Amino acid sequence: MGAWLLLACLVAFATRLAGYRVPSRWLESPRKNRGADAQAIGLLAALTAMNTVAGSHGLMLKARIGALLMAALAL
Repeated sequence: MGAWLLLACLVAFATRLAGYRVPSRWLESPRKNRGADAQAIGLLAALTAMNTVAGSHGLMLKARIGALLMAALAL
């Protein structure tokens, strides 16, 4: 178990270090910025949806789903 955790930490560190090594001119494209923004929004929306309806025994409706629907309506 500890070896997998150490490997995951090393992969995360290597990915972050590789991000610092990328030349900035590669990342200045408006198309890439829109794609990165869309990816972040999609991941946050998926996380919010799963935290709203996920239970310990699979998917279930919770009281928070009404609040989530009202927040979406307010946007």
